[in-house]
This record gives sequence, structure tokens and C-alpha cells, in this order.
Amino acid sequence: MTEGTGPSEARSDRAITTVWLMVAVLVVMGLRLAMLGWPAVSDTTESRHAVIAMRMAETGDWITPRAYFHGRLVPFWGKPPLQFWLTAASFRLLGVSESSARLPGYLAGLAMLGITFAFARRFWSREAAATSAAVLASSLLFFGLAGSVTLDITLAASSAAAMAAFACFAAAQDVRARRWWGIAFGAALALGMLVKGPIAVAFAVLSVLAWVAIGRRWNLLVTYPWVSGMAVFLAGTLPWYLLAERATPGFLRYFFINEHILRFITHDYGDLYGSGHTHPFGAVWLMLLAGALPWTIVFVRAAAARLGRRRETSADPILDYVLIWALVPPVFFTFARQLLATYLLPAFVGLAVLAGVALVAKREGDPSPPFSVLLRWQVIVSALATGGLAVYAARRGGQGLATLAAALGALLLLSA
Repeated sequence: MTEGTGPSEARSDRAITTVWLMVAVLVVMGLRLAMLGWPAVSDTTESRHAVIAMRMAETGDWITPRAYFHGRLVPFWGKPPLQFWLTAASFRLLGVSESSARLPGYLAGLAMLGITFAFARRFWSREAAATSAAVLASSLLFFGLAGSVTLDITLAASSAAAMAAFACFAAAQDVRARRWWGIAFGAALALGMLVKGPIAVAFAVLSVLAWVAIGRRWNLLVTYPWVSGMAVFLAGTLPWYLLAERATPGFLRYFFINEHILRFITHDYGDLYGSGHTHPFGAVWLMLLAGALPWTIVFVRAAAARLGRRRETSADPILDYVLIWALVPPVFFTFARQLLATYLLPAFVGLAVLAGVALVAKREGDPSPPFSVLLRWQVIVSALATGGLAVYAARRGGQGLATLAAALGALLLLSA
């Protein structure tokens, strides 16, 4: 708080800042909504997932996703059905179009923003919540995927729900509230398991176990409602997996072994649906830094500052939880070669909250002019970089990427 500024003026200033940040989020997501129908669905992943959902809506077969490969319609064992269910339902309600295909992804993006705001509001303040939501909405990777026909945005939403639920379980004082938050954690994991499989459970469980072990919070594992939590998880997942194996024998082995073990350790993992995307070991960190633009510097500084204070007595264990939440996905994929940048999206709510809390703390403390100038220049450079990406993509025929990059670049220039 600056000299001569009273508590009432400071509260008013924070309220105004919060309002403007939420307006910025609405503008960004309004722009993203307006862009749902353009350009045409042409990306390989988008078109594949849209066609699978379209076939599901036409045939009424909600158990086995099917796709065309080499001119034949075959069972698609690569992914569970939840995203296809949502897209097929959108097709049935609104008709088949680019907008209806992308609507479930857009709604998942809104869910991520809502969870981000509610989580930061629960553990910090409205200003931190609004700042975190604004950071997430304007991050390059989130903006590109929030409104696309992809499983990763829905996976990220379910992962965010699971992580937020466990944090609320850990913080709750009332026994009944703890039980319900524990059940909510199991339900969110079930949704993730139906979106993309075991990876959803792995991210959440590894994050929770790391936080519990580092802080010696073993009592949380003792008091967790295992019976009801597991019952909800199994009730939400087992029926479809068993029905899918019954409909097309061999699904379970391919899905769990080939898709979730072999693909991360070998290039030739028996992929039935095309070659995987191979990258050097550690490439995931470059993807993270690029996808986090224009907030990369904030993320790095906030994470480094928190790691530097880990040996101190922590007055804010939830901030440690958020840091672990943000780091588990990239650490998990560090030694994987078969991956896409989109796999990192489950880290972005954690990253956004980490950055939002850090920005509010910087604003309420003694702002560092060099840092403020550096951040502004990064926003400007990021805007120019995304503009260059838009031109490059347009020349190469990638109209979808060109549009998204141009729109985000314009927003970044306005925010600078």
C-alpha cells in the first residue's frame, strides 16, 4: 500500500482491479466463442474426433467409438468416450457444424476458468481469483485449445476439479464436508478416466501423494473416505470399460498397455491409428515455456521463489500444493518422447493460480519497477511473436492456427 493511501481506498482499488480483470476474461472468452465456427475443422486430430462423434450421433452406438482408417470403419480403441459423447450430444442438439463440434471444448474451458476462480477465491482473495482467471484465459495454450475438438481441454477441466476437490477436503474442518469433498475427488477422477484414461488418475494421485509426503500430512490418507470415494470412482468408470471390452474384445489390453505404457517408452508401440509424435527427451519444458506465453517469466519467477522458500516454515501449504500441481505434468513427460504440447494443459490451472497469487503479492507489496518493465516487454514481444506465427501459419495454409494467433496477439498488444 502506497503512502497516503488508506484502507478504504486500497479496498476500492482492489475491487476496481478485480472488476476490470473479470471484464478482460469475458472479452477473451467472448472472442473465443465468436471464433468457434471459423475456420473449418481441418486439423487431423480435430477432424478425427469430430467424425467419431458424428458417427456416434448417427448410429446411436454410445459404447464403441468408431473411425475410418484406410477406408474402413473400425473400432477406435485409442481413447475413452466422454468427449465423443459430449460432441455427439452437441451434434444432436444443434446440428453438425464447426461451432457445435467445438462447443464442448469451449464449455470445458469455461469450467477450467470457473474452477480457477473458485479455488483461488477459496484460499486467497477475489483479486487473486480474478488475476488467476485472467492469466489462464490469456495463456497461449489455453486460448488455442479452449474451443477445439480435443480431449485435452476436457481432461484438464476434470483434473482441475479433482485437484480443487482434494484441497478443499484437506482444508475442511467439518467431518461431513470432508466426506463430500472426498467423494467429489473420486467423481472428478472418474470423469477424467472417461475422458482420457489412467493419465487423469496419475496426474492427480502423484500430485496429492507428493504434497502429502513433503508435508508429512499422512493423516489425510487415513481420514480420506476410501469406501465412498472408490465406490463413486468405480461406479463411474467400470461399466463402460467392461461393456467396451465385451463389444470389442482386445480393447482393454491395447488401451492400457499400448496406449498408456508402451507409447511413452518406445516409438514402435503398436499404434493402430497412425504414427506417434516423437520429440527429444525434455522437449516438454520448451513446450511449457512456449504455451505459457505471455506469462512465462511470471511462472518461472513464482515457481523459483516458492522452491527457494521450501525449507522455511510454510505459512501457506496450499501454495506448495499449487506448485506441485503445476509441475507434475511436465515432470511426468520429461522422459517421454511420444507427446504433444496439448498434454501439458492439466498443469495450467496450477500455473495460473501460482502466477495470480504472485502478481497480487507483488502489487500489494513494494512493486519492483524492473520486473514490471520486464513483464510489459515480454507481453509486447509475445504479441509480436504470435503475430509472426499468424503470418507464418497463414502462408503454410494453417488458417485455424493463424486466426487464433492473430486474435491472441491483438489482445496482448491491447493489454500491454
